[in-house]
Parts: sequence; structure tokens; C-alpha cells
Amino acid sequence: MNRLPGAWLGVLAAVGPLAAQQSADVAVAAAWLGEVLDLDAAGAARTYARIAHDAQHPVAARSLAAARLCELQRLGVATDIRATAITELPPALQPLFTGVPEAGDVARTTARLVAAANEEPGELAAALRLPEHAVPALRPLSPEVLAWEPEQTRDPRSRQRGAPRRNTFVDRLHAQQILRFELSGDTARADARRKLYFDQWKPPVWQGDPMETVRSIRTRLQTLRQGRELNPQTRRDLDALQVALDKAADSGPQAVQGLMARLPVYAELLAGVETQPR
Repeated sequence: MNRLPGAWLGVLAAVGPLAAQQSADVAVAAAWLGEVLDLDAAGAARTYARIAHDAQHPVAARSLAAARLCELQRLGVATDIRATAITELPPALQPLFTGVPEAGDVARTTARLVAAANEEPGELAAALRLPEHAVPALRPLSPEVLAWEPEQTRDPRSRQRGAPRRNTFVDRLHAQQILRFELSGDTARADARRKLYFDQWKPPVWQGDPMETVRSIRTRLQTLRQGRELNPQTRRDLDALQVALDKAADSGPQAVQGLMARLPVYAELLAGVETQPR
């Protein structure tokens, strides 16, 4: 019987985990395609459950499978999901799976908008800009996991040196989601996202007269809202932030400072040290 040289055994030992990772990744991707192209949600749920519940699979694949499994369950698809699919996730991801709005909130939000349109059609456009009318995302978890995964492959020494966590565009996308969560009162998800993506962030320190700082912040926000290149969603977010900022300003500078201390990127932007988000 022929025997493999020791060097080949080492190669196979190294390739084995990589093949397992690729197999799990391919299975999750294939299930996703089956779900969205073939409308086979039940089959996808079975694949997601198999990956999510098997500790032999890589963490990234298990996390994404668990996210998509929870999303299907939230949409009313019967799933076989066990608590361990969540409790065995990396600690940084677990808070994202708590406090996710029910899919039924979409129907309730739509009903509120229809009622607003019937009662006062001219006010519908204004109502759409209010945080309470924001339609919950149908897939709120898998984008979080997909954004988290690349960060784990970076050299940990770069984090210790204080290097940027990711490019500015991606940071702004996460900051925009935090803004929406904060303005809608979903502080649990806002806290989870801040901890996950902005764990080293500190808000700008206010200098000088607090009342003058508040006036400067309000002026900068009004200027941003007048930008012609804003996309519709960003404009709605800034309009909602204006409402929240005006309300906080009525309570005094400390309330404004507290609001800014919860808004990465926007706090710097309104302090005049960042450029306009697009």
C-alpha cells in the first residue's frame, strides 16, 4: 500500500478546513438562490438550519445561516431553529438578534400611512419623513453579518494602532442605520450596532458656549438638508434628524449633546469636521 509523504499530509491537513469552509459557504449561497429564485423557502430553511446547528462549520457560515433562518422565521416560514444557533454565535453578533421588529410591523406601518393619506392627503409626504412611519426592513440581520465578517480577517494589530475600521462610505452606511434606530426609539439595536462597528468611537468634545454650539449644529443641519445631491432616503433621514434636534434643543444644550453622543459620523459632520454623507 502506498503511503503519502509527510509533506502531502501537511498539505491535506491545511486544505481540509478550507474545503469545509467553502462547502458551507456554497451551501448557504445555494440555499439563498433557491429561496429567492425558486421560491423554495422551506428547502432553504432546512439548509440554513443544518449549517447553523453544526459546530463543525466555520463561524461565518453559521452566523449567516442563522441570520437568514431567523429572517425566514420572522416572515412566517416554518423553521427548525434552536437557541444554540444564536447563543453559539460570536458575542459581538448576538445583540443584533434581539429586539428585531416583527414582520407584521410592515403591515401596521402601511396601514398607518393609508389612514394618513385618506385623512389628509396633503400631509402624506410629511408623514413619510417621520421615524414612526419608517417601514421595518424585511431582511435586517443578514446584511449585518455580511458587513461584520470582513472585519474579522483584518490584522488585529491594526486595530491596536487605531487604524480605521473600514472605509468612510461603509462607516456612513452603518451610521445612517444607527440614526434611524435612534430616531425610531429602537435603542437596543442602535447600541448593538455602535458596539459592533464603532466600539472605539468617541463624540467630539464641545468647546466654548454650549448655546452657540447648538446654534452651529442646527445651522449645519439646515445647510445639509438643502443639498441638491442628497438621495431621497438621506434627505428623509436628515429631515427626521432635524425634528429630533429641534425637540432636543427645546430642552437645552445637554439634550442636544446627549443626542449627538449617540450618532457616530453625524456628530462629527455637524461639528464641522466631516463632509456631507451621500
